[in-house]
Amino acid sequence: MVRFGLSGWRVVVVVLAATNAVMAVSQTNIASLYLGISSYFHSSLLGLGVLASVYFAGYGLVELPGGITASRLGPKRLIVSGGLLTTFSLLGCALSPSFVLLTIFRIFAGAGYGLVFAPILVLLIRNLGNRQVGLGAALGTISFGVGGSAGIYFWSILSNGAGWRVSLLVEFAISLCTVALLIFLVPDDKTTDPKVSWRQLRVAFTDKSMVALCLTAFGGAATANLTGSFIVYYLENVFRVAPADAGLIGAVSYFAPLITCVAAGRLYDRGFSVKRLLGIAAISISLGTAVLVFNSVLATVVGVIVAGLASGVGGTLDFSVARDLSVKPELESLNVGIVDLAMLVGLFVSPLLFSVVVVNAGYPSAWLIGSLPAMIFFAPLLTVKIEKRRKKQKEDTSLMPPSSGNR
Repeated sequence: MVRFGLSGWRVVVVVLAATNAVMAVSQTNIASLYLGISSYFHSSLLGLGVLASVYFAGYGLVELPGGITASRLGPKRLIVSGGLLTTFSLLGCALSPSFVLLTIFRIFAGAGYGLVFAPILVLLIRNLGNRQVGLGAALGTISFGVGGSAGIYFWSILSNGAGWRVSLLVEFAISLCTVALLIFLVPDDKTTDPKVSWRQLRVAFTDKSMVALCLTAFGGAATANLTGSFIVYYLENVFRVAPADAGLIGAVSYFAPLITCVAAGRLYDRGFSVKRLLGIAAISISLGTAVLVFNSVLATVVGVIVAGLASGVGGTLDFSVARDLSVKPELESLNVGIVDLAMLVGLFVSPLLFSVVVVNAGYPSAWLIGSLPAMIFFAPLLTVKIEKRRKKQKEDTSLMPPSSGNR
């Protein structure tokens, strides 16, 4: 890795976290633009559900190919490519003359972030050191939470004052600047293996621990996504809450995890029971979502806070365990990508099913049904053994912070 000054690794960590935060805005801010988009294109709630889901479809389609590519060519190249794809897709969204084109560009925006997230998480962990896996995963959760909450809150205000198209143009400009910083300030990572192949996927998918972890990640994401994707629209449409206030409540879904993710990462690094922590997270996410059945603003606020706090624990541990289940460093991006893909399947499915249930049975039934996946899909994890990767007794000096002299 390129030699940096004494604080060079900190600069790299900050730039990587900032890039992840800015890319996260592209995932979440669409929820704050729903009202303007639905008014402009005369789209229904079902159409908005499709708009939310196609982002995750694009994300998921490139997740596994991206993991293989990162293993062969290095994570930085993939981050830059994905960042540029998302950035210019945002420009396309802003200029879209029809709802169909807007939907297509949302797919490409999701694909870009699908190439970015896993390698960013891996580089965060590598730059912090091999004994701080949980902390590195927590920084990934924190940066996503910062970007996600900003996308919900600030873009709801921006959209209300300047319109949804200008809001997307602002996001395009910020994303472009961030990718430029990434190109110049983050060095290439040389941990690659050109021999990594699709056969590695078969190995990972037949590992019982990975399968159980993927099911847990799927269920948690499917439930937690509902409070992240629909709260702003729900509050505005059902309770006539002002856009700024609805955006602030919606942002809690992404801000609350910042409170718990670092603690979860620290507990993981210190050997605390992963199953116990993930079990608490799954139950809390389910209960937080189920509370919305009471159909009030107060219940909504309570539910969003509980589900948000729990998702910080679940997301951090899912990625920490995924990284440690990889058999060698070159496969870390692939393993993280597999678990992230499981989350994305949940993120893709839940908005569609939620929209259908709302249309046919109302919001209370939709919140109740949507609360179940987190607990149901956690159960298989209780039947497997989760072990951290212990390749060496002594930590590889190439993964140590800058005191090792490698940066």
